[in-house]
Amino acid sequence: MKKAFLFYLFLLFLSGNSFSQNGEIVFQIIDKKYESPISYATIILQKLNRGTHADIDGYFRIPELYFEDESIKISSIGYNTQVLKLSNFKKNSINKIYLIPFINQLDEILIVTRKNKERQKPLSAEQIVRNAINNIPKNYPMEPHSYIGYYRDYQQPTNTNYKKVNKLKKNPNYINLHESIVQSFDQGFQTNKLIHKENQSILYKYKVNNNFLKDSLLKIPYDNKENKFSKNVSITPLGGNELNILNITNSIRNYNTQSVSFINTLNKNFTANHSFQIDSKKNMNGVYLYEISFKSIKEKTDFNHYAKGKIYISKNDFSIYKLNYNLYNLTSENPQYSLLLEYLPKGDKMFLNYMMFNNKFTVKNPDFLTLETISYNVEALKTSLFLNQLGSDKSEKSFSKNINNEAKINLIFNKPLLKNSIKPLSRNIKVYYKNKKLKTLDYNIEKSSPKTITLILKTRQLAKIGLSDEVIEKKEFTKNLRFEIKNIESKDGLIINKPINFEFYQYREFFVQEVFQNKSLPKTKSFVDKNSPLSNSTQNAMDYKDQYWLNSPLKKIN
Repeated sequence: MKKAFLFYLFLLFLSGNSFSQNGEIVFQIIDKKYESPISYATIILQKLNRGTHADIDGYFRIPELYFEDESIKISSIGYNTQVLKLSNFKKNSINKIYLIPFINQLDEILIVTRKNKERQKPLSAEQIVRNAINNIPKNYPMEPHSYIGYYRDYQQPTNTNYKKVNKLKKNPNYINLHESIVQSFDQGFQTNKLIHKENQSILYKYKVNNNFLKDSLLKIPYDNKENKFSKNVSITPLGGNELNILNITNSIRNYNTQSVSFINTLNKNFTANHSFQIDSKKNMNGVYLYEISFKSIKEKTDFNHYAKGKIYISKNDFSIYKLNYNLYNLTSENPQYSLLLEYLPKGDKMFLNYMMFNNKFTVKNPDFLTLETISYNVEALKTSLFLNQLGSDKSEKSFSKNINNEAKINLIFNKPLLKNSIKPLSRNIKVYYKNKKLKTLDYNIEKSSPKTITLILKTRQLAKIGLSDEVIEKKEFTKNLRFEIKNIESKDGLIINKPINFEFYQYREFFVQEVFQNKSLPKTKSFVDKNSPLSNSTQNAMDYKDQYWLNSPLKKIN
């Protein structure tokens, strides 16, 4: 059964001084064992208790103003935490930081009672997940709180169509990169994130990053039909507000409401829709976590799709530190959408640290090869008919050599044509007049008119089927002409009447830089319109504006 899924959904080559542009120092976090980047590690400025995160390639930036006095604490699930002084690093180069994987054997997991400390049967993976969900009201904030951070959204091609059509050397990693500093106010997990009037966001800084490609075609809201859609997925467009879509897909925050398929409502459907397995134990800042993998159950979900992912849960109090969820079509190796949520403790509660939601979408490419119009010279066609009558006693061979007795029709396309793609003419262009097929003798494309194919037809066959001066003068001739055209290509590689739709991933990411407990909504600020693009919102004045920064990606030079 077919379902629609609903969401409430390098070569690095830079000039020497570019690493510290805008007074920022650049770092990259590397796995020491495998020499590979570590994605989404958490970086905290120790004195300020404020921070940032590494991106998918392990890069992050720290403002230079903290260089002399601050230390950074770097942590990531499965790695030993490091604390490093910023003054030990260089300002004009990429500083690589190596994290060592935390080594731990998966011991037998025992539950010990407080009374008699007797050995009991270990909890199953599903029981651990159930406990984690049931403990959300205890482990996460039910009181008003706030967090401020760096938000960005952008698109990324999933295949080479976009690169080919736009004649790019490589697929761009970022298209329409929008960046901002946003503060989110939340009245607690017991409230509806979307509907509650005091669950609001304040925009302090917004910019379109002009270092990367921009394309207005990709910015249109979802219509879930033909112009912009995600296959078998229905996305609530919310007027193009990608930040709000991200907030809605946070399945931990919205644990008692619909989020994404097949999580659906976390506290009602997640354990019923998936099977679970304990993989190992991990370490995060001295806290032991169960690493549990899961996959969807076909009978409970859908036979055309499947989901899988991992969830990391504290052994001590069943807090969920991380949830990674991916949904796939059976015919695709790449996910239809992906959700990544990370929470960290502050005091006795867990607060958002990072969230990301990306989904595939298809956008209709309006630029494709098509026949725009048909033209012919009225007087030349009438003359050709007249000569046909006079020369009817001539042999067909001599008649066909007379250019004036050949009818010429111009097919005018919207793009310059690849001449070799027209052959064989009889197969690729078929002409009908009043539903009777006409024979084409030849064709021509003039260098001065690369968009036009001139077809040469036998005048005699037109006369036989009723073409007259009156029909030509009234231009009824073109009304009764019909063409079947296939395989013809434009010089930029487009095939006639076959638009190349573009497929992309839409990314939305929020990197929390500081959390405020028991924080109420201010009454003197302008709030983000939840049903309008972020660019339409008012940018508010901000105290200490330099203390929060855009963690912009590094531009890769192709």
